[in-house]
Amino acid sequence: MFFKNKKWVIIVFLLIFVSGCSVGPNKGSNYIKKYYQGYDSLELRFLDESPPSRFYYDPEGYNEIPIVVELKNKGSSYAFGSLYIHGYDPNIIEVAGGATPTRNHITYNFQSGLLSFSIGNIYVGISGKGGSTKTTIGWNKNGKYYGGSVFTNDGKIVGLNLNLKLDNNIIGMRLANTAFGALNSYFGWNTVIALPGDTPENPGGGMEVYEFPAYIYYLPESLEQFRQPIMVTACYTYETRASTMICIDPKPNSNAKKACIARDVSLSGGQGAPVAVTRVQQQSSSGKVVLTINIKHNKKNSLDDLFDVNQLFYKCDPHAGEVIKPSDKNIVDILSVELSGMDITDTCSGGGRIRLDQSGNGQFTCTAYLDRISEAAYEAPLTVSLGYGYSKNIYKEILIKRI
Repeated sequence: MFFKNKKWVIIVFLLIFVSGCSVGPNKGSNYIKKYYQGYDSLELRFLDESPPSRFYYDPEGYNEIPIVVELKNKGSSYAFGSLYIHGYDPNIIEVAGGATPTRNHITYNFQSGLLSFSIGNIYVGISGKGGSTKTTIGWNKNGKYYGGSVFTNDGKIVGLNLNLKLDNNIIGMRLANTAFGALNSYFGWNTVIALPGDTPENPGGGMEVYEFPAYIYYLPESLEQFRQPIMVTACYTYETRASTMICIDPKPNSNAKKACIARDVSLSGGQGAPVAVTRVQQQSSSGKVVLTINIKHNKKNSLDDLFDVNQLFYKCDPHAGEVIKPSDKNIVDILSVELSGMDITDTCSGGGRIRLDQSGNGQFTCTAYLDRISEAAYEAPLTVSLGYGYSKNIYKEILIKRI
């Protein structure tokens, strides 16, 4: 009996000890979140049974199918773009905020570094408080204002005014002008995406829930049941920003004692975006250094696609009817390359664009001309910013049965 009791005491003690060392949701008292890592961007998912797997159609009833989509920005860049609902037969099902030009009205303006757009006369999807009201949203940071006004009616947001101070220090912000300029020209989207990334200023990243009620208006008499696919496509801009320290040696052939040795640098784990800088190689000579920068698209899903950002919004739009060619995909723009604060973007190869191969790999070179500040080897920061369009899709099939 003594040994049995002693065994239970040891087990209880171990349970208490393990629970005290938990690294669950709170991650422990010493846990420090690391940002700008990984290969995530937007994450899409249908909320539970929205839409349902099975729906019973009543010829004499009110046949509303809820379509509720959650978007989370799990990467480090701001995401700007649009959301599309498609795959269903538009002669049988109508989705609120549907894809017709008359339903989509957007006013866009870009002036003096301030970007603003307004959406009116359209149900944009997010649930709001009941009644007709105007709510001001946004925040001030270092004297700069971000945010806008939301207009709701009967619990639904029917208009949105958004103002963004274009600050290139915020990852992804420099692509906002490209995104909203395109959305002003191309119609068909169900709602607009503007979600901040997961950064120290915005822990957890932006998250929004979009609700798109769908209505069945017609079903042939002889049809007892049929299946309808519901597909959601997100088309958005994204930016990769990678920073690392490299050794600059103005006199690579000198045998003098040096503070650092110029060598290739590998970057692992990603930078909080699907496209990652993986390796920086260098060739030094007296007065200049040539950098070869290797990048890779880390595709997580077969339904993910990397687009030329200039082709994104009318090629990614499933309602546009455009033929998507291989040349429309796997293009990455070089937004900027800086070495010790010196902009060397204009020296980069490829005219500022990189085409990735079928495996998602690509590279480009940039040349830095040294200004003779130091003749000795020294460590210097290198920052690479890349921009591109991205598409993510989710899919669910509904079985519709006549009562």
